[in-house]
Amino acid sequence: FEKINLLEYLDEIVGLFRSKAESEGKVLSFKSDASGTLEVVLDKHQFSRVIFNILNNALQYTPEEGKISVILQTNNRKEELTLCIYNSGKAISSEVLPHLFDRFYRGQNDGGRTNVKGMGIGLELAKEVTLLHGGSIMADSLTHEGTCFFVSLPYNLDRELSVDPSEAQTTYHALVILCDRCT
Repeated sequence: FEKINLLEYLDEIVGLFRSKAESEGKVLSFKSDASGTLEVVLDKHQFSRVIFNILNNALQYTPEEGKISVILQTNNRKEELTLCIYNSGKAISSEVLPHLFDRFYRGQNDGGRTNVKGMGIGLELAKEVTLLHGGSIMADSLTHEGTCFFVSLPYNLDRELSVDPSEAQTTYHALVILCDRCT
């Protein structure tokens, strides 16, 4: 675990997917209501697996000319962050949603695509990494609107860091959610 600038971290990860999205005729965007430095403490290697998996799935299930949005919002009153990863692909049925994070689960609702790759472990891994960070993960999907993934995390995890005591802060909590409807 280390202290990182969440805005730079997310911008870098989204940037890694942008050219693939563009080459497939999809629009991928990242926006935030925060500016400057937004520091959080997390295992950036492990947590990148959460974001990579959700963005990979979004690219797979979003049709050409579709939209994928990563939105980070802050709520100072609740000391939360909200990260929303949304895709405009075909909705996930209400029968499939409760099982999305189950190991080896492959829903039948694949948007009509027969060439979708995977073994059904990516979202389960995303759930486990999120839980290890003290958070939670969920998804919501509406017909004709797309799918949003929601991941909650503590803002500053109670981890030992080599930080000057004068810079010590209280523990904050963040809700990291992935969705365009969050705005």
